Amino acid sequence: MERLVSMARRAGSFGKILGALLAASAFLASAARAELWMGNMSVLLGEKRMDKDSWEPAANGPEVGVILDFRPESSRLSAAIDLLQEKTGGAEKGFDLDVKTHELHLGARKLWNDGEDLAVFRPYVGAGLSLARAEATLQRTRQGSSIETGYGIGGWVGAGLYCTPIPWLNLGVDVRWSMVPVKLAGERFDAGGLHYGVSAGWRWMGPI
Repeated sequence: MERLVSMARRAGSFGKILGALLAASAFLASAARAELWMGNMSVLLGEKRMDKDSWEPAANGPEVGVILDFRPESSRLSAAIDLLQEKTGGAEKGFDLDVKTHELHLGARKLWNDGEDLAVFRPYVGAGLSLARAEATLQRTRQGSSIETGYGIGGWVGAGLYCTPIPWLNLGVDVRWSMVPVKLAGERFDAGGLHYGVSAGWRWMGPI
């Protein structure tokens, strides 16, 4: 009999603990649901212009990328994560040069008119760190080809505009400048440059 009473007491204690855990989980879940998040994700098509003296004849080329920003409703700044890739090439007398650059832009973006009462036009500015990789392939007529790869950390700053004609669709323009020193073949180059293009994507808003 005493054993049954002891088991019942233990079961009751376990039930209280389980109930407390379930109540805490429900509270945390309701708190998380109460926080509204909003963000934008777009594909970018444009051009990148690098330093002409360093990269000629492959200083300018087409660029594609993805730009992403998101924030909780309580924040005035959005986190920005953008990935940009350029591939270009050119030829001069005696050699061909092919260049690829990848830049990961991490930072913050400030958007205006970005509340629940969504405006059609939402300008923004942003800045942060740029992590870059540059690859240059040099092919000489009589000496074959060589490939050099460099990595670097720098910064970026930019501005743009989202046009949202319907609540979920984003059309926009983006202009930014980056500077990232990299070392190729023992020499320093700037893998950044002037970036500009048009974007298309979607805007989302909801609890996470």
